[in-house]
Amino acid sequence: MRAFGAAGAGTAADRRGALVKFSFDHPLGRRHFDVRLLLERDELAPHVTALLRDVTYTRGVVRASRGADALAEAMLAADNVGSRCSTANCG
Repeated sequence: MRAFGAAGAGTAADRRGALVKFSFDHPLGRRHFDVRLLLERDELAPHVTALLRDVTYTRGVVRASRGADALAEAMLAADNVGSRCSTANCG
């Protein structure tokens, strides 16, 4: 991860923050987190604010959705989808 302000004070990258992703094993299953580190400047001193977001459920939903998409595409690619008989036994 680059240091904040490496490209100059107050850059657009500093305002967007740095994104860190991590996961760890939990007794109820693996947990996934996104953390955005934001550099903030005030009169006294600059400081960093961390915004933590648990994305475990979101990642699971996205993976399930991708699996469902693949299944639907495979079904649509099958020869006999939408017909009452296959090409071998229909006239």
